[in-house]
Amino acid sequence: MLGAGGHAKVILDIAKINGINVSHIVDIRENLDSCFSDIEHITSDNLIIKDMPSGQSSCINALGVIPGKNKLLRSNVYQYYKKSNFKFLKMIHPSAIIANSVNIESAINIIAGIVIQAHSTIKENTIINTGVLIDHDCCIEQNVHIAPGAVLCGNVKVGKESFIGAGAKVLPNIVIPENSIIKAGTILK
Repeated sequence: MLGAGGHAKVILDIAKINGINVSHIVDIRENLDSCFSDIEHITSDNLIIKDMPSGQSSCINALGVIPGKNKLLRSNVYQYYKKSNFKFLKMIHPSAIIANSVNIESAINIIAGIVIQAHSTIKENTIINTGVLIDHDCCIEQNVHIAPGAVLCGNVKVGKESFIGAGAKVLPNIVIPENSIIKAGTILK
């Protein structure tokens, strides 16, 4: 598992609920919260790349995204491991309601209480956070974070590397350009 911050606590819980054994956690901090105490802690990406067989090991991207100077950390770490041939698991909370026709790519985090409706696409390395509602025919490009409680009405397109703040509401047929930051509580018409 990559990362041991607040978002990682949620992802670790999803892993446990789904019966996934997390054997190692990679985080540069020396001291981690007690919930990670029974997992082997590695402080360098280089050590895990060197010591773990990439073809036999899967990663969980548990790094969160917050707009600002480290906005691309999750994306950059993901690309680093992907180039080293590591495969990434989809972390999906069992309470998520996802239509059968939804296309979900690798390394995504889908947290508790979300709904994703028919014919939507969630591209790689994206976070769909707690209680998000995504209606039909939406396309969420790679490396997007949709914060808790956001609502996307039908046929919304979200460009890569974008951040949609908590409680934002995006009305139908809106196109959000890549690298956008939509503030919490915003209503896009």
